[in-house]
Amino acid sequence: MAFKLANKFKKGSATLAAVTADTFDGATDVDPVTDEITLTAHAFVANQPVRLTEGANTTPVGLFNDNVYFILVVDVNTVQLSKRPGGSAINITADGVGTITLTPVEAIEFPSAAQKLAFMVDGTSMLVRFCYHFDANKQIWQDWTAGSVSTPTDAALVTGFNVVSIEGVGDYSYIFN
Repeated sequence: MAFKLANKFKKGSATLAAVTADTFDGATDVDPVTDEITLTAHAFVANQPVRLTEGANTTPVGLFNDNVYFILVVDVNTVQLSKRPGGSAINITADGVGTITLTPVEAIEFPSAAQKLAFMVDGTSMLVRFCYHFDANKQIWQDWTAGSVSTPTDAALVTGFNVVSIEGVGDYSYIFN
């Protein structure tokens, strides 16, 4: 899974293969002083998009459940998370509790002037999530599911957007204007 720019022809498609998520203990693997997360022998690469999920646990303070972040590789056993590719590390101010999961996702950046977006997904457990502006410093999600075509309808979402994340196994395509 990767981070990429939307196709200049305003449409694109791809096939997603199965991925392996990585987990860490929110209480013992997070260092609020350095904002680092220990993931022994992780396979993440710089700027790789991941979705953080906490399950019934508690997310480290500064991170949010179900948000998409971008990997900053510190070393083979340590990462930091950023709100945007190549951005600065998120300030983690306190540990979490329990097992936290980082799942690789595909992320596509669209021009902020784009007003309409349509996705078609055909696969297993495909999830398309719409993220409002990087610069808004928050993530507002609208989900699409397998076999569906959808366009943003919420007024906050149709005023311009930057990133969409896709996860699951199967094919997707999009068009925008």
